[in-house]
Amino acid sequence: MSEEKAVTVEKREGEHIRIGLNEYEGKEYIDIRQHYKNEEGEWRPTKKGVTLPTERLVDLKEAIEALIKMIDA
Repeated sequence: MSEEKAVTVEKREGEHIRIGLNEYEGKEYIDIRQHYKNEEGEWRPTKKGVTLPTERLVDLKEAIEALIKMIDA
């Protein structure tokens, strides 16, 4: 995968959550991972996160929608 496919959600200053598509051994995965800004100003991943096969994206979307409904209730 040559083009980076990701979005970020700011967590706090110097930290964000990156939600992106990554490829590993020819398969695409969804990676949701916390990143931090190092001393050089570069964003670096942490071990805090989860990786799912893209086939689970619909399940993840439904789970997020269910959480939104709980918050709005």
